[in-house]
Amino acid sequence: MGIFGFLASRIMDSLLLLFVMLVVTAIVNVYLYREFMEDKQLYILAHTKWSQTTGRVSSAKRHDGSGYQSVGHSVAGGHYNLITYAYEVGDKRYTKTEYLGGERKDLANYPIDSAMIVFYDPKHPKQSMWEYSSEPKPDLLKLINVILFIFTILMVLIKF
Repeated sequence: MGIFGFLASRIMDSLLLLFVMLVVTAIVNVYLYREFMEDKQLYILAHTKWSQTTGRVSSAKRHDGSGYQSVGHSVAGGHYNLITYAYEVGDKRYTKTEYLGGERKDLANYPIDSAMIVFYDPKHPKQSMWEYSSEPKPDLLKLINVILFIFTILMVLIKF
């Protein structure tokens, strides 16, 4: 078999690993892109077709622990802020908790009982979005791609 057979075998193993990682990356990208587009469509819909009402901040908390907590479609770990707001449609009261990310980290900007604009789906009033919800950006998608790319290159180099 010799050295050429050994090198050919290692190259084939590396190419197979690269192919598997590319498939995994593609699957992750499709999932994240779908989530991103759903959030973006919801943002556009809320700001163009939904009704609006006045809501009130009922809770503003800082999460200082480790671990993960799911809030709607957002998943956060470590340190983050959660805002809970309440609003009324007709004679029914609704509440929603949202992850407060980006640059809006100062809870002092969201005192308890302060007023805010809440957009809600008139057909399903429980589905809402508050006025400070920022337009979704594909930052997570980019980060996952970079991590998977670096991981793939490292795995190929280690395997070779």
